[in-house]
Amino acid sequence: MPDEKLAHLRLKGKLIDGEGSFLPKVIIKQPALSEEALLREIDALPQPPKPTKHTVKKGECLWFIAGYEEIYGNPLQWPRIFQANRDKIRDPDWIYPGQVFIIPRD
Repeated sequence: MPDEKLAHLRLKGKLIDGEGSFLPKVIIKQPALSEEALLREIDALPQPPKPTKHTVKKGECLWFIAGYEEIYGNPLQWPRIFQANRDKIRDPDWIYPGQVFIIPRD
């Protein structure tokens, strides 16, 4: 018997691993959900809170930041970030790594 088959043996109908420990047999009986029902259940799960701040990383621009799914998921929303951070941004084309911007959620 090959070594990989020796790793799992049955003892009185129970699966044991190569160390001799018993592995419980778990059977879950649940009717399969349709794709639509599964998607509804996933949508009903609580969503993580969206960030209210963002620290600029090298290579980012307001367009990229607004386009991130966790921010707005729409790069055209970049003016919202600009308006909320006018005290930190003189020119929306020039932002710098390490700057921390407020992300408006209203």
